[in-house]
Amino acid sequence: MPNQIPGFIGGRGFQITFSNGYTVSVMWHGFSITNRKPLDQVNPTAEVAVFDPKDNWILLPDFGWPEGEKVVGYRTPEEVARIISHVSTMPQWIGT
Repeated sequence: MPNQIPGFIGGRGFQITFSNGYTVSVMWHGFSITNRKPLDQVNPTAEVAVFDPKDNWILLPDFGWPEGEKVVGYRTPEEVARIISHVSTMPQWIGT
């Protein structure tokens, strides 16, 4: 599967799928786990989730995922960039 251009979600976030099969979702809408701001203002944080090609949640404890949490909130732009970089370089998904 080739890299996919991010799918923007109504000005409230995006998802990007990498050639290794994993998808990163970054959201900052009114119900997300962020320091919420009106849509016309810059939101200082975002929530992040990672999925495999079968839409199973992937937890990244090394990036501050609390035990058992599927979505991690209050991530700064720098943290989001590190998560995206990490997921993009994970080994190819070979699940069934």
